[in-house]
Amino acid sequence: MRFRYRSVISMDSVTGAQLLLMRPEIPITVVGSRGCVTYSALVDTGADNVVFPRSIADQLGIDLSPSQRSEAVGFGGGSVALLCGTTTLEIADATSVLRWSSQVLFSDCQPQDDDVILLGYFGFLEFFQANFDGLRGWLELLSNHRLPLDKTISSRN
Repeated sequence: MRFRYRSVISMDSVTGAQLLLMRPEIPITVVGSRGCVTYSALVDTGADNVVFPRSIADQLGIDLSPSQRSEAVGFGGGSVALLCGTTTLEIADATSVLRWSSQVLFSDCQPQDDDVILLGYFGFLEFFQANFDGLRGWLELLSNHRLPLDKTISSRN
């Protein structure tokens, strides 16, 4: 599966000049008891887990386990409370669709307009060989034998 990086205009913090950033963001569909929605998510090799804002679990009816509450510390030392839930995830390109069930974490904080969805190791990258081509702006994902694939969906005609 192949995905083009997303272009983002940012500001250089030193010079104030505009910069064009290329981010390995891909569309991911999250399935819950109340339906499914596709979001743009950052594939992050430095993230341990898949992390979504709690608002997604609330919107889609994903059951969160309060007994499986944990905390994550991010860049700069800030911490955020996390709740665990199991949901179905799906990625697709022009020729194929991959769907699997996975435990993911949901950040239990106030929703913001710029909430980032992270696709980290557990629940996502552990299931793929990933080739990040920064020069061309492509991310290529090849599933491995560990992907707990939903056998009812595997390709598009």
